[in-house]
Amino acid sequence: MNFEIGKNLLDKTSADVALVFAFEDKKSYKLTPAAEVLDLVLNKSITNGLDFENFAGKDAEIFSAFTNNVIVPKKVAVVGLGKKEKLTAHNLRQTVAKFARSLNKKVNSVSVALLDDVKISHAEQAQMIAEGFLMGSYRFSEYLKKEKTNR
Repeated sequence: MNFEIGKNLLDKTSADVALVFAFEDKKSYKLTPAAEVLDLVLNKSITNGLDFENFAGKDAEIFSAFTNNVIVPKKVAVVGLGKKEKLTAHNLRQTVAKFARSLNKKVNSVSVALLDDVKISHAEQAQMIAEGFLMGSYRFSEYLKKEKTNR
């Protein structure tokens, strides 16, 4: 698995999926600033979808939608992180691992916006996100039967 760090905006990256986060709020959810920007670019389709699905921003809650070629990534995913004040590096890693497990095998790349205004530094966030993707995408298949080939 390869990781890249860049300053591209999520709507301009060549990734298959743009990953943004949301926090659990008193009555609903609170999108991160990066998610709010993507929502504006996508004409409020993210918030409309989240509202329709009764998304609450709870820990490891996942919402995804196609972008219909409005932006470069084919899909946008919003992952809940629970209550902002309770977010830890461990929770971030576990949540990203759950998201990585949910990905389709056809997804080759994901762009992620780091969080601002949280207790975790950007460097630690990057490490936790990378570890989460490694944990979530790991498959132990040594003893699985291989497909029969025509002889």
